[in-house]
Amino acid sequence: MLSGIGDESHLATHGIGCEHHLPGVGANLMDHACFSLGFHCVTAGSLNHLSRPAHKLAAGAAYLLGFGGPVASNIWEAGGVVFGNEHGHLSHPNLQYHFAPILAEDKYDGMSMELKSGMQMQIDQLRPYSRGAITLRSADPADDPVALFNYLQDPRDMAEMVDGYRTGMELLQQPALAEFRGAAAIAARNHPEETDADIEQFVRANSGTDYHPCGTCRMGGAEGDEMAVVDGEMRVRGVGGLWVVDASVMPAIPSGNLNAPTQMIAMRGADFIRGAPQMAAERPGYAHEVTQF
Repeated sequence: MLSGIGDESHLATHGIGCEHHLPGVGANLMDHACFSLGFHCVTAGSLNHLSRPAHKLAAGAAYLLGFGGPVASNIWEAGGVVFGNEHGHLSHPNLQYHFAPILAEDKYDGMSMELKSGMQMQIDQLRPYSRGAITLRSADPADDPVALFNYLQDPRDMAEMVDGYRTGMELLQQPALAEFRGAAAIAARNHPEETDADIEQFVRANSGTDYHPCGTCRMGGAEGDEMAVVDGEMRVRGVGGLWVVDASVMPAIPSGNLNAPTQMIAMRGADFIRGAPQMAAERPGYAHEVTQF
């Protein structure tokens, strides 16, 4: 936008001459919104001891000496990408659950996080319907842009989050966890008394980002698709010698983390820029290992 590529009317509001009118630049912003549920733990076994200096040192040493111990895990010990109970008509999973044997309440100060004995589940909405935008704050390159994510603007997003909340609570209330589970620490009200209104209020007050922004230079190729920024080879439409190769070219957000898809985009984009032929398709295997600490 600062270079004059974007929506002409938006550029004009900041006194930037339009070199090439592409109204889709900055539009179609998507992200995975998420929230957590948590219960205190009444038995030993939670990982909250890792916040103590001596235990941090011991955990680091265990990893350095044998690549084992709690540092070898990302702490989210279980999870799944699933179809919500109320949305069986979908063609793709719409919710993701992560489970951790620890309770991290929302007191992060930018330097340290208070960890407590407990269990926690994070629920992510994977295919949001709401769309936001990135726009300019000014013509000064040193100014931060304006990011409007519009989380939960579409009522279907809230319906999926409410569904995710109820399923998450159902999982945390299973008999297998009864000997560990104490009082609710992160919840709307005392389960099972929550109404949809209670849950909606909780979701709006406690949702955050899973740090997966994408889509603001959307790929498209259909004739008349004026909001597409790049074509199928990630070339900026109407501008010679310019590519965009990152998560912003995604037309729709994937059902899962963006790291692997972005690496794939980067490798394919590099071949397009180099003019290299497409590599043969592969279906590599994967390693599956369950480690108990």
